[in-house]
Amino acid sequence: MSAGGPTAVVFDLDGTLVDSMDRFLDVYRAAIRSLGGPRVRSDDIVAAFHVGSTRDLLAHFLGRGVSDAELETFYEHAADAAASIPAFPGISDLLTTLSAAGVKLRLFTGATRRTTQLLLAKLRPRCVLPSRRGRR
Repeated sequence: MSAGGPTAVVFDLDGTLVDSMDRFLDVYRAAIRSLGGPRVRSDDIVAAFHVGSTRDLLAHFLGRGVSDAELETFYEHAADAAASIPAFPGISDLLTTLSAAGVKLRLFTGATRRTTQLLLAKLRPRCVLPSRRGRR
């Protein structure tokens, strides 16, 4: 990048790079129902984001613990959804331009590491995830 330009850019994920919120609310609803839970509204899911990880959120709505196999049910739904969520127009070109100019690309998000990896799979170049282990 030219003198005085940025050396790194930190992006948020949903609403900045991809528009995944509505699709992932559908994923939560589908996973909760397929695991025997109640029908929940998007507003209820968003209001419960504070409870923690994906496992914690599922347990909150199911009223019980969530096994590893049940957590995989969520990620199966998530993988299907993520495959059809495109980057916002111009994002791939922006990331390519910044990367070619030597700008480090970083990501800050409240999404779990696994969900983030699913959503970033189609972006080139990829934003680098922090080395600290994310929520599961």
